[in-house]
Amino acid sequence: MFANYAREFPAEVVGVALIESSSPRQLDEVPGFRTSYKEDNRNAKRELWEDRVRVWSGWERLLGHCHVPAKDFPGWVGQYDAMACRPDYVDTDESELSYFEESFKQAGRVVSFGNIPLLIISRDPNLRKAE
Repeated sequence: MFANYAREFPAEVVGVALIESSSPRQLDEVPGFRTSYKEDNRNAKRELWEDRVRVWSGWERLLGHCHVPAKDFPGWVGQYDAMACRPDYVDTDESELSYFEESFKQAGRVVSFGNIPLLIISRDPNLRKAE
């Protein structure tokens, strides 16, 4: 975790920027998040196994499923397409799911970065997207 790194190597850290970061309490503060998280966690192992079999067997590439919709990740499409059907990258984000709650607990214990400057950047929830 970053706070541990900052304490151990203070000369290496000149500042912290949190961009659209998670809240340590979001599991319980965001309506429906805990229920959704638990359901995702229950299904994760089976879904990960299924995804790996489809990619490792070449089935996804054969069917032309090695791309992501541009609307989901504008600006990142090329990078995601390049990784979509590589076995080393199959559901790499899913492996984090089982540690999500523990990470929140650890983050909740951080009360200060000391003298290290902190910048928090977040979207205004009241600002409507241009349509």
